Amino acid sequence: MELTKLKGVGPKTAEKLIHAGIAAVEDLPAIPPRRYVDRRRISPIADSKENDFVTVCAEVQSVSFRSGFAGRKAFASVKIADESGAMHAYFFGHPAKGARSLFFKGRRVLMGGAVKIVKDKTVLQHPEYSFPEDGDDGLESLKEIRPIYPNVRGFSQKQLRAFIQAACALVGDRLIDALPADEFGLDFPSLRESLQSIHYPAIDGDIDQLNENNAPGQRRMVFDELFFLQLGLRIRRDSFSRKMAPAAKAETGFMEKAIRRAAGFTLTADQETALAQIVEDLRAKRPMHRLLQGDVGSGKTIVALLAAARVAESGYQSALMAPTEVLALQHYRTIKPLAEKAGMRTGLLTGGIPAADADEICRRAQEGAVDLLIGTHALIGKRVEFLKLGLAIIDEQHRFGVLQRAKLRAKQTHPHVLVMSATPIPRTMAMTVFGDLDHSVIRSKPPGRLPVETKLLFGDTQEAYRIIADRVRQGEQAYIVYPLVAESDDPATRDATTMYKKLAGKHFPNFKVGLLHGRMKEKEKSEILGNFMDRKLDILVSTTVIEVGVDAPAATAMLIENAERFGLSQLHQLRGRIGRSDKPGICILSASGDIGEKAMRRLQALLDISDGFLIAEKDMDIRGPGDILGRRQHGLPVFRWASLARDMDMLHRARQAACDLLKSDPGLIKHPNIIRVLRHRWRSRMEFETIG
Repeated sequence: MELTKLKGVGPKTAEKLIHAGIAAVEDLPAIPPRRYVDRRRISPIADSKENDFVTVCAEVQSVSFRSGFAGRKAFASVKIADESGAMHAYFFGHPAKGARSLFFKGRRVLMGGAVKIVKDKTVLQHPEYSFPEDGDDGLESLKEIRPIYPNVRGFSQKQLRAFIQAACALVGDRLIDALPADEFGLDFPSLRESLQSIHYPAIDGDIDQLNENNAPGQRRMVFDELFFLQLGLRIRRDSFSRKMAPAAKAETGFMEKAIRRAAGFTLTADQETALAQIVEDLRAKRPMHRLLQGDVGSGKTIVALLAAARVAESGYQSALMAPTEVLALQHYRTIKPLAEKAGMRTGLLTGGIPAADADEICRRAQEGAVDLLIGTHALIGKRVEFLKLGLAIIDEQHRFGVLQRAKLRAKQTHPHVLVMSATPIPRTMAMTVFGDLDHSVIRSKPPGRLPVETKLLFGDTQEAYRIIADRVRQGEQAYIVYPLVAESDDPATRDATTMYKKLAGKHFPNFKVGLLHGRMKEKEKSEILGNFMDRKLDILVSTTVIEVGVDAPAATAMLIENAERFGLSQLHQLRGRIGRSDKPGICILSASGDIGEKAMRRLQALLDISDGFLIAEKDMDIRGPGDILGRRQHGLPVFRWASLARDMDMLHRARQAACDLLKSDPGLIKHPNIIRVLRHRWRSRMEFETIG
């Protein structure tokens, strides 16, 4: 339903709402309150403490106003007082102008918000307010449990609340409960009852339960969100399995044996298990759709190469897509000599390759003269075509997302798909984000690898420089990593460009030092990385551009400056660039002296834990699941009600319910309302030819 159907919403207001992600009237009731304020209890002003949410009833003492000028916003300060004391309400911008006319001396006001202490004054900034005009009766009518919604730019809480309540009234009779409790055995209220209890909490409701997102109506919305996510993922997965895969024989032959001999090492038990699972998928009469998880340095690339050899032996091609040119080049340098020993023809295609060379590579791929094409996003470009693509491999797949995976898969009619991740993912998150994939896990590292020692230093980096110099004198290499490319306004944060000059000229004048960062041109990045890999550089000063995929066995030492500014999983990924040989590695974390509690917990976790999967669980515990993967998966619905950290049991329940439904009604013929909700939730993100 168009937003302009709502009272008070004209074309301009509708445009602002659409820009904020609210496209239809039906989207408004789906906005969950971020918290609730208890306006049933009036607090004395004197009891107000910083960061408390309070509701006070007081009289206006005075109003001061400053017009906006010279780029400054208009400002109003309203002083209010009750019998216990006084406080101020601050308003900025347009609300300040309204405050000047609404508040006058002696007027009684009910005010609520978060308490701040500003220059020794007790302050409410942009509080909610109303005016009990009819004495105590009027005050009683204003008592409520009030929902507070996420901030939507350009709208006050009062406006947003009015829009949501108007939308609830308008769509109430049209709400379709796609999951009726009697059919699905749900111990939740109906959809209508749930939204009513969320947006209009009962006066005798349990506000603690509401603020913990544990009220029955809220749990119903969590279940709905997770159920339709799991149902959509399951349908995607089933739609893949119903299509014929390439006729890959996938039998061990000379290519795989040659690669194993050229590699010079024996695969670990985890690698062999993962390869066996992949081979079983390659032999099946349906396309593989598998996630290969492995901690940094666990050896996923060799497993992927052996899978590509199986496909090549059957007369099909493979493509390996990496998120950055640095990583694509790294794969090419690692894979090419092994593949050549097996007679596999490889190619590299990235945005930095000259046009003539790129045209030649595309021609060879189209003619079937390339067995394994390695590249970046360039592989999903329109000009890239394969003669017989049998296997699509996506590395560091969380940097691509669902839609880009689909684009590579679409290069041929339903090839096998293997996605790889060196970012260990908690099982709950893997079930959610990769619910359409089978899982293989490599936990163990290749034999001979020694654990990396991790040290934490505060302030002084001289000890770190000494350790690095000692390692380099022994013929080893080192990384020094910074959070920024260039100088910023924060003097406490060091940057790679400035420090590179100091390190090369002052601290390591006798060593060969190189600089690598993301703002360099691809050709320059490739050259620097190549020089480091070829041992032409002793020390590489870098940003997080080396975070994934860079494999320099001679690098045994790393210094991470301003380590408190990195995420825990990111620190673990960086640490994984060293200790990739039979020599002991050392990772030195340098932090400023004054860091917060969360930053200290991250650094301590890295000191205590080396297992990437345990690191991921700890990371999720410290900061929640919001951005564990670095970036949100493009193509998946956004969570509004559910929390992966909180709702693990509900996720399992929703997953089982989705599976049970598809077993009893595979095409959802008996459930047209569920199809309607699926189409709305997923929109263009899934293939629907198998349902309805």
